Parts: sequence; structure tokens; C-alpha cells
Amino acid sequence: MEAIRKRMRLWTTITKQRGSKRAKEVA
Repeated sequence: MEAIRKRMRLWTTITKQRGSKRAKEVA
């Protein structure tokens, strides 16, 4: 569960830096 939370935080940062469209595709 901790690993998933860390990945979700990483995706959130990438989403803000690149875009929610790319983060949604990766997720």
C-alpha cells in the first residue's frame, strides 16, 4: 500500500508538470 501511495504522488507530480492526459495514460 505504501508503494502505491508513493507512485500515486509521483504520478500527481508528473501530471502537474506534463499534463493529466499523459498521467492518465500511464496510470
